[in-house]
Amino acid sequence: VVDAATPIAGFSQSLQFGDNSVQRSARKLISHTIGLTYTLSVFIQMDDGIAPALGTSASTGDFYLYGPDGGICTLNPTVTNIAGSLYRVSAGRTALATTSTLMGPIKATTQSARTFRVIGIQVEAGASASSYIPTAGSAVIRQPDVLTASSISPWYNQSEGTVVFEGIANDLSASRGIFVISDGTNTERQYANLNSSGAFVSTVNTTAGGLQSAITTANTTPVGAVFRVGHAYKANNFGAVLNGGVVGTDVSGSLPVPNQMKLGAVTASGAFPFMGYARRFQYYRNAFPGPQLQGLSR
Repeated sequence: VVDAATPIAGFSQSLQFGDNSVQRSARKLISHTIGLTYTLSVFIQMDDGIAPALGTSASTGDFYLYGPDGGICTLNPTVTNIAGSLYRVSAGRTALATTSTLMGPIKATTQSARTFRVIGIQVEAGASASSYIPTAGSAVIRQPDVLTASSISPWYNQSEGTVVFEGIANDLSASRGIFVISDGTNTERQYANLNSSGAFVSTVNTTAGGLQSAITTANTTPVGAVFRVGHAYKANNFGAVLNGGVVGTDVSGSLPVPNQMKLGAVTASGAFPFMGYARRFQYYRNAFPGPQLQGLSR
């Protein structure tokens, strides 16, 4: 490959991949450990302006990502539009040996003839790529993502429901939010978090009566471990459980009237964000009793 005559917009450099007349590649040497999964990401801009097609072999797509041990990255493939015709392409692979490998994009002669520019080879430990955060040319502190659903009316049941969350907390130096369902304020909301001791806290507030329910589990979860929590709500019947343990209950309290949800926070503004990995989020339109709530959190 050669330096691009016209770099990708927003970057001072980029490499130009030509057609499939010869095999082309751009790779960097990366050390890896047997049994660990690594995710490779690159920024791609196709010269025809259409989204890139990531190959799962040397004969599919526009290119493939060459990962640990010289194998093709196929785990959790993503093609994310960043802006205009610029895309971030990621995929992972589990290392079969402890060694170093030249990793990066390769365009084989058996793949498409489409041409493109590439920059920003990044390899991360883990089965998925971290979120894209622009730096605008200067260093920034990576902040947790907070997912917002601005309208929950199509699926949310005002009368009763159950929320199940599975994740890994990488930091519990302070309270870390899991979810908040609110009216956009901190008075009409139900929310859940892990406190700094690793206990699961399930809380319900309403404008009329303030605090309606507050349950803190007796057991805790350590930093770095997979945890599962369940939160069930119904007027005068609230439940909370961590990792299939004893279900905490509160049999008094009314329900808030929400219209939005944030995943990874406890306030409408997104404060106390979750720091770690969200692996599963499920919502049910009925409040499960204790045994079912325990089963869903095991």
